[in-house]
Amino acid sequence: LFVDNVLWIGDRVSAVLDWEMSCVEAFAYDLGVALCAWAWSDRFEAARAAALLAGYRARRRLEPETADALLAHARFAALRFTASRIASSWASTTR
Repeated sequence: LFVDNVLWIGDRVSAVLDWEMSCVEAFAYDLGVALCAWAWSDRFEAARAAALLAGYRARRRLEPETADALLAHARFAALRFTASRIASSWASTTR
């Protein structure tokens, strides 16, 4: 769930877009991607991460295997984001 895939009306979510790649891996991966997308600005925002996890837990039980795997999946998601940003930056400079 990326920030730019959520449309808002005021402070309420009005639509969530672009779900085709969600739920094709472990729930811990989807949650790790969301944490990377929503809990980072120019630095890690622990309060945002806690709010996201609290919201998740309000709707769905965080299974022990998901909780155990979350850190590894979030690290992989962060690596994926970094690699895609580097590739995008490189591609824009070689045009």
